[in-house]
Amino acid sequence: MSRARPAAARRRETVQRPAGFFHADPHAGNIFVTSDSRLCFLDWGLAGHLTRRLRHALADFWIAAVEQDTERIVQLAAELAPVDARPDLRTMEKEVTLALREELNFSIGRQAIGRAMMRLLFIFGQHGITLSRDYALMAKAVLSIEEVGRMLDPQFDLRRHTEPVLRELHRERANPRLLLRRTMDAARHTLLALQDLPFELRRLVRRLEHDSLAINLHHRGLEDHDEAVKIAANRITLGVVIGSLIIGSSLIVTTGIEPHLLGFPALGIVGYLLSAILGLYIVWDIIRHGRHK
Repeated sequence: MSRARPAAARRRETVQRPAGFFHADPHAGNIFVTSDSRLCFLDWGLAGHLTRRLRHALADFWIAAVEQDTERIVQLAAELAPVDARPDLRTMEKEVTLALREELNFSIGRQAIGRAMMRLLFIFGQHGITLSRDYALMAKAVLSIEEVGRMLDPQFDLRRHTEPVLRELHRERANPRLLLRRTMDAARHTLLALQDLPFELRRLVRRLEHDSLAINLHHRGLEDHDEAVKIAANRITLGVVIGSLIIGSSLIVTTGIEPHLLGFPALGIVGYLLSAILGLYIVWDIIRHGRHK
């Protein structure tokens, strides 16, 4: 005949924690084993919370990491990246592959899932993908859970203990009520936007009628191009001047106009000298600034 549990224990069983709420610092000093073989987490000063979207993304990350699916991991990270992020996905995929091979090599019994999560977050950050702070807290919590689990049981396998949680998340994502509610919310937002569309179109037409519509274009990164065009135009102008001096000096030399200098028309000699000076200046300017402009 089974013994009835105390009322306090029964009350503890009915307490429901918020979905996605977790203890972010579950090291050995913060875990207490009760007399009825339960784990009690102490010191909730550091805790995290994952929204439904972050929980589903974390489950996808977890499954992809265990299955060594680096392409899926990079794809998920790119979907969560900020709009202005431009990560090098090919390089990031190579780094993720190396990290998973070093931390999750199941063939030799290497199952450091927490360390793998921390390294993935570091790789994402290097490529401009900054995920939620709660992801870092979750990685830290997983790392601590693995350490405590192996202290109690050297054969502790975190994958086996996370299977019920992953199944629950899968059921949550495939819940018909949730899918229906999301569909209805999307339809409602679409209808509201369509209701506002005629008003927005009328306002746009009125602005067109009163010539008050202005389009502002901001060119970025063209300053260097403008400077390069100016330098090129100046050099072309000097080249034309030099060519003209050479041609004019040659015509003067052939005519033999006095006064002469070293047996040649002095004006032609001066033109040649000016052409040589300007030509040397262009060559010197190209050598000094050509690599920077």
